[in-house]
Amino acid sequence: MGKKTVYLLGCAAFALLLLFAVRSGEAAAATYYVSDSAGNDANAGTSSAAPWKTLAKVSAATFSPGDQILLKTGDTWTGQTLTLHGEGTVASPITLSAYGTGAKPVIAPGIVDAICISLNGLGGWNISGLELQNAMTGIMLTYNDVYDKSHIAIDNMIFRHMNHTYNSAPETYNHVSAGVDVRGLQPWPGGVLGDATDFSIKRTALDGFSLTNSSFYDCDTANFFGRVGTGYMHEVNAPAIKNVVMSNLYTENGGMWGFDFHWIDDGTISNLRVNGLGTAYNPFGVGGIIVQVCRNLTFDGGELANIRRNTAAYDGVGFDYEGANDHITLKNYYIHDTDAEGVFIFNNGGVNTNLTMENNTIANYAKSPGVADENFAVRILGNSTGTVQNNQFVNFKPSAGTFNAQPATLTYSGNATYGAQDWDFGVAASPADYQQWVMANELAGNVSGGILTLTSTGGDPYMISAEGLGLSASNRFFKIRLKNNTAATEAQVFFKTNADSVFTEAKSKKFAIAPNMTGYADYVVDMGTVSGWSGTIKQLRLDPFANTGTMNIDRISLTNTSGGVTVANAGFEAPVTANYTYGPITSGWTFANYTGVQRNGSDFGAQAAPDGVQTALIQHDAAFEQSVSLNAGMHTVGFKAAMRTNFGGRQTFDVFFDNRKIGTFSPSTGTFAAFETRAFFATAGTHVIKFKGATTGDNTAFVDSVTVN
Repeated sequence: MGKKTVYLLGCAAFALLLLFAVRSGEAAAATYYVSDSAGNDANAGTSSAAPWKTLAKVSAATFSPGDQILLKTGDTWTGQTLTLHGEGTVASPITLSAYGTGAKPVIAPGIVDAICISLNGLGGWNISGLELQNAMTGIMLTYNDVYDKSHIAIDNMIFRHMNHTYNSAPETYNHVSAGVDVRGLQPWPGGVLGDATDFSIKRTALDGFSLTNSSFYDCDTANFFGRVGTGYMHEVNAPAIKNVVMSNLYTENGGMWGFDFHWIDDGTISNLRVNGLGTAYNPFGVGGIIVQVCRNLTFDGGELANIRRNTAAYDGVGFDYEGANDHITLKNYYIHDTDAEGVFIFNNGGVNTNLTMENNTIANYAKSPGVADENFAVRILGNSTGTVQNNQFVNFKPSAGTFNAQPATLTYSGNATYGAQDWDFGVAASPADYQQWVMANELAGNVSGGILTLTSTGGDPYMISAEGLGLSASNRFFKIRLKNNTAATEAQVFFKTNADSVFTEAKSKKFAIAPNMTGYADYVVDMGTVSGWSGTIKQLRLDPFANTGTMNIDRISLTNTSGGVTVANAGFEAPVTANYTYGPITSGWTFANYTGVQRNGSDFGAQAAPDGVQTALIQHDAAFEQSVSLNAGMHTVGFKAAMRTNFGGRQTFDVFFDNRKIGTFSPSTGTFAAFETRAFFATAGTHVIKFKGATTGDNTAFVDSVTVN
């Protein structure tokens, strides 16, 4: 090879290296800092020492894959909104988040029809760690004739006051106030009007949307998937949103809908919780979760509570299969305290096909129905197809039914309805929500924090339950947890039966209570020793004392056993270990691989056990479980838990009652804290309580002091 050839090859190599360097420089991601309190838009913005100031400065920039825009914690941007430009990728998204320590950065426009954060036709964004307030919409994603975008991830957010106060037309359909709003519009193929429910003509606007670990307060709806523009859904065609993941979301004191879904194609939705709806007037009804024109969606584990009809007196349902859905599964939900039905299966836009409703508990439903068909646990209109199985209905209102209709197009199996026999006052629509008890004579009540406080105004105070309880007299043990704040030393329980529907002294029993108590105590009264306690119990009456004063009641129940729930080895003191022991082992609990017990001072570095000297440990997706004997009624599982801090990260785990998920937990510190599952209804008999890891990494959680309440 000659010198000239070597020279040319060297030049070529140098040129390639130079080109690579230039392209690498172009692809380098940048981080931009924004501070309302310490920034200046004349700054470069690329260091926390010289941040930008306004959201207008951010809105004027176009960002590239891997870039980060970080807002300063503790700062608030009022009267401003943010429009994001630029597009990341699935592998290298653009991030909008926070820097520093302290309270989340706040964007609070305070302007009617304002949108805090807008993204128009974009994909490839992560948004996390912010608080959005006082606007019509928190985050708006718009896909107007835009398709095939990928990856939007929203996590660890707080949304407040996205409501009708900041909405110029809250009664116009699709002019919705929402925490997160995703809108699409797709022209009809060939310009020919078609069927908006037909997924075969829909293109995909966004593939990969997640909304996780966020809370919504005083929002008309937490999220909304809808059409661009106002008007009814069926008037236009909208593209699909595919592969949706939503988990660990909580909304409180909402306006009309908890969570709303349209045009979703494939998704997993877990642990959505709604506490309180119905604060906004609208002509479209109120529902905890609304699903219409969706397919292949699973809703697994959550709670829908306190769903009220608004002043338009419309709906007030827990879960609404609104119509034209295919393969929508609702399972492991606790739905309770609804004005109308717990679950609505409707045919708006078309019947639902291949629906599944299984392993749900629906309690205290139809509290204030607007029409006769709402006076049921499940209301079915039309001939949807699918399966309704293994659901439990707990009826606090004797006049309410279970199904308004049972069309043959649906298959029913394993469903059970129980009369009210457990009153825990845990979720109240108002201070006067006594779970169908009536303050009948010289007695006033107030419910707050799960406690019913009684105030007597005379010498003969008493309260009576709903009439028509329909409880078997085999439930002979009247249990009450109370705190007596008077000098009285005696209370009394009366009852009626279907055969003898009059309260009399002969059908009553007195029991001793402690006077002037400083804490709560449990009392068990065996009503089976009273002549006449037989057949079907129709109604109860409680005389808390015979003088003026107050009493606090935590829970009242009727059961067929006098004892509590026994959890073997609840403190995990067996088997005794000097350091730690992995399963498989059995010692009250059955431990699988990657679960077991560890002792104070073990290699895991856990803080001292709150109960004894040992705790359980759980790693990966392993599980430990125990069979327990339960009375019929509502229960919760309580425990203490902490995370390992000397290795790995947070371990998330689920708690199951039989095969029903009743809670997801992720301890965030090494200090043991108390946790409790959502309530579940159990039939009398043996059931399985299981703790199961929900991560695949080498993370560890510690569990101790398990109770079943």
